[in-house]
Amino acid sequence: MSGTISFDLSAVTSSASASQSGSSSQSRIAALRKQLTSLMKELASVSRDESLDAKQKEQKAQLIQVQIQLVQAQIAQLEAEEAKKAEAAAAKVAPTQITDRANATNATDSDSSARKGGVRGLVDTYA
Repeated sequence: MSGTISFDLSAVTSSASASQSGSSSQSRIAALRKQLTSLMKELASVSRDESLDAKQKEQKAQLIQVQIQLVQAQIAQLEAEEAKKAEAAAAKVAPTQITDRANATNATDSDSSARKGGVRGLVDTYA
């Protein structure tokens, strides 16, 4: 039973565009995970396929494993892009929060200095 086994990897190897919004990236990740589940099931069914001899089963299993790796790499890439976007969004908010915390700390420090120093903490002295 010799025959050729071929797979169309175009859907697997297409890369996500950088201009995708967060929700479309998330939907792409969901689609890739669904494809990954399908590939896992297909890989499991290869060993039970009686129409293939041992060598064909091995070849088909290897091709499916490559597809699985490509899909996993795409998922990892999209998740990394999402994390990068989240970090960038957090970086825009962070300077304001840091300034607010610094102002609150300075106010607390001057209040405690006044309490510790008694009258000296409340009176400005000039030399």
